[in-house]
Amino acid sequence: MKKHLLLLLMVLIPLLGFGQKVSKKQKKSTKTSASSSAQTQVSNLLPMYGPGKKSPELIEIDNLFIQDALKSFEGDPAKASEYYTDKAWEYFWEKDLDTAMKRFNQGWLLDKNNYGCYWGFAVILGTKEQYEESVTYFEKALSLNPNEARLYSDFALTYFQLYFKDNNQKHLNSGIALLEKGLLIDPNYAKTHAQLAAFYLLLENKPKASHHYKIAMELDPQIVPLPLQEEMKNL
Repeated sequence: MKKHLLLLLMVLIPLLGFGQKVSKKQKKSTKTSASSSAQTQVSNLLPMYGPGKKSPELIEIDNLFIQDALKSFEGDPAKASEYYTDKAWEYFWEKDLDTAMKRFNQGWLLDKNNYGCYWGFAVILGTKEQYEESVTYFEKALSLNPNEARLYSDFALTYFQLYFKDNNQKHLNSGIALLEKGLLIDPNYAKTHAQLAAFYLLLENKPKASHHYKIAMELDPQIVPLPLQEEMKNL
């Protein structure tokens, strides 16, 4: 039974995937920030441009980018950062992870307190199966905004992936705990209920699985993957 459910949930993970929604913004033209360095540890394909130290030339390019971007957003770094973060999500959903990472980095360069940038870093790392690193950025995002229900949902997926990787029960418990916290913020977020239904099935807790499944179906049946619906019918 448990082996069957584990296989089912491995199929469900992509279907219950990352939930950040993209808001459409008017396109504005700005210069491109520093792309990369000859130093392998400085790259715009790594979160926050990587652990390496930027050269004076790259720092100057970054400063010029920031100045130019702020002109387009009335000197407001938060608005400028939000724009680049929104563009990053668009590229993410187009499966262009490299360009998405570049835009998240630009957003971070403009506003290091923009939780959406760290959320984006975490999601991209998780997509690349770098789950341990993903956890670090999810934790940073939550520290900046602990009131975003969708963030808890996405974070939980990383813990579930870690569980599938090493079968360590603590990861499963951590993921469920995150989802339960998310429901305290938004009890009507259908995807969280669908996720809880799936993973309580893995724990063979049928009453809780059924409870969350029914709520998810009432809130938004389209969010509930068909494999999960079929499995619940067999309970």
